[in-house]
Amino acid sequence: MSQSLPNPSKLSQFLNENHLVDSYEHFNLGYSDIGLWGAYLETSNIPNVDETVHFTLKNWNQLSTGTITETDVARAKSLLKLSLLSPVEDSKLTSTNLATDVLLKGHSESAAEIEQLVDSVSRSNVISFARDYLYDQDIALAGTGQIEALFDYNRIRNDMSSLRW
Repeated sequence: MSQSLPNPSKLSQFLNENHLVDSYEHFNLGYSDIGLWGAYLETSNIPNVDETVHFTLKNWNQLSTGTITETDVARAKSLLKLSLLSPVEDSKLTSTNLATDVLLKGHSESAAEIEQLVDSVSRSNVISFARDYLYDQDIALAGTGQIEALFDYNRIRNDMSSLRW
């Protein structure tokens, strides 16, 4: 699984323990006036495709309920800094990352700026973000391959508003 970092998130542990995904990755693309939040999910566990999507969305929804802890936020910040500040050995990837930063934000931050920005995020910031941009919001969903076990949009959309597991 691609999220096999030390001290993984609760979602990562759950997906791995239940063999729901082969790999997954969350993403957040922030532009100057809009953003895109989501996840790439890959699975060979075809009968449980819907459960994978369901528990991913429920995990996001849980952010808006305030049930995340300071420890959860600290762990996420550490993992984010590890991901963003680790040296990239591939020069093509380095160039792509630099070009993407300049295209999306107009500049590329230094390591110190990245660390300061990540450290400035608080538990209340995460909850506020989730309440404003995740809870009860419409979603876009795309799938390829064997996705017949994936429920329809209305059922999936409901996962973004229902606070029950």
